[in-house]
Amino acid sequence: HNSPKPAVDIYANGVKIIDDFQFRTATPYLELPADLAIKIGVAPATSTSAAQAIANFDLTLEGDSSYQVFANGIVGDPDTPFELSIFKGAKQTSGNAQAAVLVHHGAPTIGPVKVSNADLNYATILPTFDYKEFAGYLALPAAKYTIALSEAGTNEPNVIYEVDASALSGKAITLFASGLDFDNPDPSVHFGLFGVTPEGQVIRFSTRVKVQIIHNAPEPEVDIYVNGAKALDNLKFRTATPYILLPGGTDLSIAIA
Repeated sequence: HNSPKPAVDIYANGVKIIDDFQFRTATPYLELPADLAIKIGVAPATSTSAAQAIANFDLTLEGDSSYQVFANGIVGDPDTPFELSIFKGAKQTSGNAQAAVLVHHGAPTIGPVKVSNADLNYATILPTFDYKEFAGYLALPAAKYTIALSEAGTNEPNVIYEVDASALSGKAITLFASGLDFDNPDPSVHFGLFGVTPEGQVIRFSTRVKVQIIHNAPEPEVDIYVNGAKALDNLKFRTATPYILLPGGTDLSIAIA
């Protein structure tokens, strides 16, 4: 469920299959009839029947296939209407020691973005990645990555995230962009990068922010610790760091020794 805010009930051919489905939650994989017409109804969370649906979609799903279905868009908005984005060929495992990573742009008010690897001098991963688009599975070593998102055609990142895939060897995960504008102040719809596992667990990835530190206290040479870990060694008076990445959106304990 990636459409901001409203909780919904989901019906398939008149039968409720998901009750009180919340924004930014996901189901595990469900079984639905193959090679037959299915009417998917999306109704308010207070619904008592499929007749109360606010949106209906007709689907036919092929046998021996797996799908991921994202509910995207904004209810009542003609420019970015509520709709389903469907990926055929969804994986539940990678089939090898790497992680299988599918990427989806599901932020309706943000245009094309560039995805880059901040660990490799912002090397481009996806040069133009538009709303509702899926980037097919990437085979990546199970490790930590620092991912930057910027408006397509620009180099300055709008947001930077740490994606910890170190425990995903042999597993599949979908990364998806969610929410409204990068600087939307409403925390309930603020832009974020999330991961969803085949079991239906949704993970919110942590942001990273660029910080420059200037030592301007006369004389002492210092070490600087962030949350107990040494971040800077032997910082001298009237010297400065380049911009470094620190966790954003969370409390930090800064110690000077």
